[in-house]
This record gives sequence, structure tokens and C-alpha cells, in this order.
Amino acid sequence: MCQIDRLEEAGFHFRQMLIHAESYNKLPALKLRSLLANGIGQLLLIHEQTNGDIPFIPSIEEGLDSEIRETLMTFLEVPLEIDPDDIKSFLPLAEIYMGNHAKEIPSYNRTFKLKSSSNKASRLKKKKRKKR
Repeated sequence: MCQIDRLEEAGFHFRQMLIHAESYNKLPALKLRSLLANGIGQLLLIHEQTNGDIPFIPSIEEGLDSEIRETLMTFLEVPLEIDPDDIKSFLPLAEIYMGNHAKEIPSYNRTFKLKSSSNKASRLKKKKRKKR
């Protein structure tokens, strides 16, 4: 659709891809992340070509999970090193959209550190030990 100048429709489909990424289970996690990163790159180009008229980030109204949106918005507050010519720069964003599927990526391949309840529990245990 991008090639035939139907940017609004293309943007819609790329955002839908991101919205439903967490529930998609037909690809291994690394391939899903790569697919999403490529889609995010295309979506950024569409966003730039339309001077921001076509959104880069799916909205809650479009169906984006509120927890993923919250994580995404927190992540976007940090200055990002996004290079439209380097697909690797979109990997952290792709992992956010993957939700729990990102946990299937080996830790040495992850680009976005997931918060886990076990880390929180271990921090609480350390605090309790210090108080004693």
C-alpha cells in the first residue's frame, strides 16, 4: 500500500500489526520481533511523509492494550536513538509490542529489559534483610 500511495491504509495495517502482536503465535519470537521492527520502521516513514498526520503509535481507541501503551509511553520519554536506516534501532519498541512473547527471546538477544515480578520480589527481600 505504501508503494501505491495509500499511506493511510498502510499506516492502519501496520498499527493493527502492532496491536495484535502480543496474541500472534505463528512465528518464533525472534522472527516476530524482526517483522515488527520492520513494520515500525515503515510506520515511522509514513508518519514522516505525512508530517505527522498518520500516527506512529497505535491508540487505545484502536485497541492497543493499556499496559503496553503505558510501558511504551514511559519508554518514549527517554531520548531514543532511532535510525530509520538501521532496523536494529526499532528492536526495543518491537519487544514492547510483543508483550509476554518478548520473554521467549533469549536474554542475551533482548534489547529491552522486561520488568519481572521475580526482580521486584528479590528487591523486597533485600530491603527486608537490610532492615533486620
